[in-house]
Amino acid sequence: MDLANTKYQPEIDGLRALAVLAVILFHLQEKLLPSGFIGVDVFFVLSGYLITSNIYQQMSEGRFSFVDFYNRRIKRLLPSLYIILFVFSMVGVWLFVPSDLRILQNTLNKIVLFLANHYFAQGRDYFAPQTSEMPFLHTWSLAIEEQFYFTWPLLLFLMVRFGLKKNWTVVFAVVIAFASLLYADSLLLRRESTWAYYSFLGRFGELLLGAALAVSQYRTRQFPALMTALGLGMIVLSSFIFPKGTPFPGLRTLLPCVGTVFFLMASANPVRAIFAKEPLVYLGKISYQLYLWHWPILAILRYAKGSYDLSTNLILFAVFATIVASVLTHHFVEVVIRYKNWPMKKTFIRLYLVPTIVVLAVAHLGTLFPFQSQIYTRAELTSYDPKICHGRIEPSVCLKGDLGQTPKFLMTGDSHTAHLNTFIDRVGQAQHWSAFVVSAGACLPILEFDESVIDEPVARAACTQLKKYFLSNVDRYDYVGLSARWDGHFGLAEAAYDRDFEKKLLNTLDFLAKKGKTIFIFSQVPAWGMAPQRYEIVQERLPILADVPSSNPVVPAANLKLRKIVEGRPNVIFVDLYQAILDSGDVFFREGVPLRYDANHMNTYGAGVLANLVIREGKLGELGALGGLRSEWK
Repeated sequence: MDLANTKYQPEIDGLRALAVLAVILFHLQEKLLPSGFIGVDVFFVLSGYLITSNIYQQMSEGRFSFVDFYNRRIKRLLPSLYIILFVFSMVGVWLFVPSDLRILQNTLNKIVLFLANHYFAQGRDYFAPQTSEMPFLHTWSLAIEEQFYFTWPLLLFLMVRFGLKKNWTVVFAVVIAFASLLYADSLLLRRESTWAYYSFLGRFGELLLGAALAVSQYRTRQFPALMTALGLGMIVLSSFIFPKGTPFPGLRTLLPCVGTVFFLMASANPVRAIFAKEPLVYLGKISYQLYLWHWPILAILRYAKGSYDLSTNLILFAVFATIVASVLTHHFVEVVIRYKNWPMKKTFIRLYLVPTIVVLAVAHLGTLFPFQSQIYTRAELTSYDPKICHGRIEPSVCLKGDLGQTPKFLMTGDSHTAHLNTFIDRVGQAQHWSAFVVSAGACLPILEFDESVIDEPVARAACTQLKKYFLSNVDRYDYVGLSARWDGHFGLAEAAYDRDFEKKLLNTLDFLAKKGKTIFIFSQVPAWGMAPQRYEIVQERLPILADVPSSNPVVPAANLKLRKIVEGRPNVIFVDLYQAILDSGDVFFREGVPLRYDANHMNTYGAGVLANLVIREGKLGELGALGGLRSEWK
């Protein structure tokens, strides 16, 4: 055992390079490195180690200054970050549709307060862009580090000030670290996976593991090459064994985090020396800029294409743009500013206050830069009818169809029930029946449906209410209709889902059969790669990327699975809306007018077109009696 060398250690930059390359490969295409996101966990350990190595020695010698510490942190972190925020705020103003620009604005409001992780922990709005299309999503990890800088130095200072011995300080850090990881696991057990992933309290332990090693100043000279190789092996292994959907972080993070600790605690050896060589060291030096630039470049490309999968040419472009921008930002921004001998007041004003005002002004005044949309001029094209029972139950607006008839039909489900309100209303009027239509976002009120998989608290509460209504009132109806975003519930989309959904759906069908109900299962309608409004603006402002989006292939796969589940059940009628729209011609436009207002949902106009189609062609022939449709829907 000997004292840690707090001087520059090039091999740490080499390990940084490995970590950032893992993250970038994962973000380029998940299949390249299924668990490459653990590179962030490696960064957390390194940050905790390096920061604590510097400040603990200063505190022990009585020469630590909080003002100097935060002055250095601002000069190190904020210039590059604000370059990114400014550039991609401008891009967002220029390219994003108004609803997506509002999400960008909300994100920036939290980023400048170092609370981005809390914003993303609240969950993604159901109608927001995919997470892979949100340019500032990656700032959650920077917020974690910034919160660490506000809390750990103060705790460490108090421990030193009150004379806590080094060994007890290490014990304290390790105990709190494990408590943090256990807290993350407790969130996962409660199915609060989004909060667990972004929570500071759930991630604090990763930084503390590095901090504990820095305080202990421990180095081992026994088999250092083996220790280094073991640590690297743990990091590499963890890059592959946590595929998408694995509950994370929690105690699982010990594999990459302890691997990083093993690497750091080994004294000089040939394996460690490999990481002290170029070009790894240089990549490590610009790793912060590589991390900052790569994600928003990929996000904007995916936003414009309406697809997670990018062509080889676009991936190569993203890599090239990331490297060039990172090199320029490192040399002409970070290196220039980092060593400026500015007092704290000047640093705060120049590098935080003024840039914050500029970035927020760009984003929030961006609404004055109008997008002259043909689509936005007609309200029926930008939403489904707002006068519906979605997320609420108000009997006066829940009743659809012929209002002179007593409703015997309960139509329920998630937003894919909501967008059928106009369809049900017009068909019911034409065929003289009525239906009670009630829905909630991302929720299907089947037996024991797990609403904890829904990110938004408001939506979870609405789901609970819908489930109670369903169980309490289903006996009032002779017929039950279920419509949902089946690809999401079957785990085929980019969203959390109830892992026991299929079993619970079957149990619900059995439950309704025992009550003598006839059940209509409505297929999912075709989904597009992006909202038509977004396609319109991309076509106008970035035509080189404006390919006509294709149908989402997972939707017919979900419909096929759904059909197989309900096949052979005498009380179930499968209503194939997908095929009905497909047979009618263009599934996304009618005479140049869009049938949907986002990638997945029909607008009021589209639902009306579908209703007119099936009424005109008689495909719902005997729905007046709400039965006998088996021959009508093939």
